[in-house]
Amino acid sequence: MQVFSRAALGSSLGFLSKSSRLPAVIVRAGSSGAATRPTLKRVRHIMVSKDKEDVISHAEKELAASGKDKSHVFASLARQASECATARVGGDLGWLQRGTYFPSFEDVVQQTEVGSIARATTPRGLHLLLVEGERPESVVEQMYPQELAEIMQNPAALEEGIQFIDVREEWEHEEANLGPRFKLMPLSQASKWIPTVTQELDPSKHTVCLCHHGIRSMQMSNFLVQQGFQQVSNVVGGIDAYSKNVDPSVPEY
Repeated sequence: MQVFSRAALGSSLGFLSKSSRLPAVIVRAGSSGAATRPTLKRVRHIMVSKDKEDVISHAEKELAASGKDKSHVFASLARQASECATARVGGDLGWLQRGTYFPSFEDVVQQTEVGSIARATTPRGLHLLLVEGERPESVVEQMYPQELAEIMQNPAALEEGIQFIDVREEWEHEEANLGPRFKLMPLSQASKWIPTVTQELDPSKHTVCLCHHGIRSMQMSNFLVQQGFQQVSNVVGGIDAYSKNVDPSVPEY
């Protein structure tokens, strides 16, 4: 089984510290979570080596002359000048939470207002960053197999447009599956669907993630939350638990 860390799934592949781990935020199904959720900020950045301050200065001048809409200009500059792997997506780091990137960068992000740019220095180099947005952090809900069965048998719930995602391999899906409602998006093929995940799926809809035992689906759930999906549920125990506890007709493997 190929396992991806949440960092490996993010758009910031070339930026996150090797020691960084993207912490899961988990609540039980039906829970409202913490009374106050942490704040996430959406960030773009341009990263260059520390001896290229002139590149950052030039970018600052271009942005100062760009007027109010900095995002388009910043993305173009990032594609041209950034030495980070995120250059291909205009320097987009997605929605960042505390503890997922270098503290020196994180501190600057937290101090920077939406729509503003700032500089930061990390072991990777010199960064120019743009804070594009701010919102409360989403959470991953834990959904038990019986709850999944109830939802799948409830027409009213299905009419709400719930998205069902299966992150197992194709051969696993052929061995056992829960029907056509589940869209197959193998975690091992993440490089294929990451660039278009917010087009293939609707971040505003409830998304349910399934795998064999609930581990890979939890990784997928955490990734979707990082990308701004508002309600994500992980099926505890996966299809194996569903077969054992809900529907024995689903083959075990």
